[in-house]
Amino acid sequence: MEVVLMHRRYVDHKSSPSEEADDKQMPPSKAEPATVKNVDLLPIPTVQQKVTASAMQGLGQFSYDVRMGATGLIVGVQAIMNGRAPIKTRMVVPLDPWTKLSFYYHPGLGRIQLYDSDSLGGLNNAPEYYVGRVVVTDSEALVYLRGRIKDIPGFKNIIVKDEQNSGSAFTTYSSKVKHFIEANIARQEQLSHIDLHKQISYLEGQVDVLTKIIIQSGIVRNPEQLELLKEADRFSLCENLDAKALRKKMQYKKFVRGIDKLC
Repeated sequence: MEVVLMHRRYVDHKSSPSEEADDKQMPPSKAEPATVKNVDLLPIPTVQQKVTASAMQGLGQFSYDVRMGATGLIVGVQAIMNGRAPIKTRMVVPLDPWTKLSFYYHPGLGRIQLYDSDSLGGLNNAPEYYVGRVVVTDSEALVYLRGRIKDIPGFKNIIVKDEQNSGSAFTTYSSKVKHFIEANIARQEQLSHIDLHKQISYLEGQVDVLTKIIIQSGIVRNPEQLELLKEADRFSLCENLDAKALRKKMQYKKFVRGIDKLC
């Protein structure tokens, strides 16, 4: 698998107090065609630029040590937090096909956390601790590392222009990544219409029905286990076991699974 590292062009800190172009949302420009309007597949952080390093909040002045390991890409990270506190940590980035991850430094834990870009959690509301991201297909891994850094030896390095964000750089470099991103955006749009409470309600109803069936079947011989099942049945959230109502809930489950293309 080809690993491509993307980053901003290195600038001597002494000659340029504003080291970060970062991965902020860029306005449309000739360098970023309108056809690549869906590059925000991964949450795009918006780090406010500071005039001096001492006033900077979050992370800055990045440097990296990158090498391939047995279980993924090993990335050593050094940076300055809040303009004064040095940090040094490392992460192992798995290169599983057809995945995309975002990297955030967690100041409370003192380490970098990796988040699936589709997850509801993560530190996406703290872009100042954003470190980078990766998109992996079946043949290539495109890795964006935040900061103005020198080319990292042993890998193909691509400079991300200041008028680009990483998503735009990814899709410009690889048509395969572009199609992967577009398909994922379409799926996320469909999933946004799912009522999570309806889905949970169906699952609870299904568990309640199965619990009653198991109790009535007599297959549980252990008295303690049987009592636990009966207690669960007494606190059932689905007291109404009307077949019509349950079938209606099952139709919603079928809709959800259809979006996931599991059935």
